[in-house]
Amino acid sequence: ARRQAVMTIQSYCRGRQARRTLDRSNKAALVIQRKVRLRRFQRVMRTIGFLIVGLQRVWRARRTRVTTEASLGRLRRLPGLWKGRAFRKRIRPQWTEAATTIQ
Repeated sequence: ARRQAVMTIQSYCRGRQARRTLDRSNKAALVIQRKVRLRRFQRVMRTIGFLIVGLQRVWRARRTRVTTEASLGRLRRLPGLWKGRAFRKRIRPQWTEAATTIQ
């Protein structure tokens, strides 16, 4: 009976020791995994950051091109608009007056 009691106590102690060792190993593995995942995440986010900045650069360049092209289009029309205004203010009244005089 005494021998059985000693073996029972010893088996509990060994089991507890094995569980403690396994716990420590698991905790160490979790720390390592956390660091590896963090580094992987940081690397991915760095890559995504570069992609986002590149996409923003392309988008802003396009937006600038579109607005510049629209402004240049309006500028190109200015001489024609000014010419039309000059025609309406000076030349057409002269023509109208000349036509009235002829009639």
